[in-house]
Amino acid sequence: MLILQWIYNELSSSEASNPPLIQQRQKLGVQWQVKTALWQSTTQNTQFSVSVTLKGKITDPEKEWVRSRLQEMLSEQGIGRGTASGFGRLGNVVREGRWQIKLVGMKPTIQSRNRKDKHEGEYRWSPQVLRACLRGYFTRLALISLKKEDAKKLTELVFGGTKNPARLLLSSYLSQGLTKTGLPLEGSPYANIPKDIADSIWIIDVEGKDLDVKRNQDDILVTLVDYLLSLASRLGGLGPGWRRPPHTMREGSVYRGNQFEVNASSNSLNLTELLEKLQRLILDLANQYKLTVSKSSPSIDLLQKFFMV
Repeated sequence: MLILQWIYNELSSSEASNPPLIQQRQKLGVQWQVKTALWQSTTQNTQFSVSVTLKGKITDPEKEWVRSRLQEMLSEQGIGRGTASGFGRLGNVVREGRWQIKLVGMKPTIQSRNRKDKHEGEYRWSPQVLRACLRGYFTRLALISLKKEDAKKLTELVFGGTKNPARLLLSSYLSQGLTKTGLPLEGSPYANIPKDIADSIWIIDVEGKDLDVKRNQDDILVTLVDYLLSLASRLGGLGPGWRRPPHTMREGSVYRGNQFEVNASSNSLNLTELLEKLQRLILDLANQYKLTVSKSSPSIDLLQKFFMV
């Protein structure tokens, strides 16, 4: 028997800190509807042991190979539901993401603030917020050069669907929350969101990986995520209020909108160059899956009109 033991930092809910899952969600079965504590660096870690039973005699090098592959699988892929969004991953350390998002304004919520019902609101980051955002932009671009059925198929092949797992592993988590410099948190609260939530900056780490990438082959989906993150940061925000920049209304009593910055390497490209590169990359993906592509590529004017930019 091979025993693998390690320490991991909790990024999501557990029975030790929260009521059983079935009690919280009642009739709801969606992950993002389950309350979880925000990520905080802590010295309190939870220890797990994994036992693996192997048939026959194996050498010490073979044991070490199994141990290494198991650790790699648990930290890189994870176990259970939602692994394509980063759920279920265990490891010795929480690594920094390839990209870092700074989100300001409205924040994702599992329960909006409602003074009438005396609900202050519950706010948390969910990986599905980012996945849905990038998936939406990808589909819009794919529809320009592919038939509707093929655009939908390509989107599901990359981001996942009911009939196939995702090729893209896109993981994101809230690493810390900061107060805006020079922006006091005291004052009259907003009617729709607590002032300290609206006026805070969420730092979100993002990882992306192509699960089908061959050895010595460029990770095309990492490039895709970089391009989509850069595009999304220029055109809108994330989650509630993504279509409008942060602002107050009704004499400062209501808060709307959000926006984010990201350290994407493609930020140096102008919008025309970025859209052209994105379209070429999506066409390359379509060719990989032998999907029918329009004979003529769309002009950049059409791309800009499509996104109304």
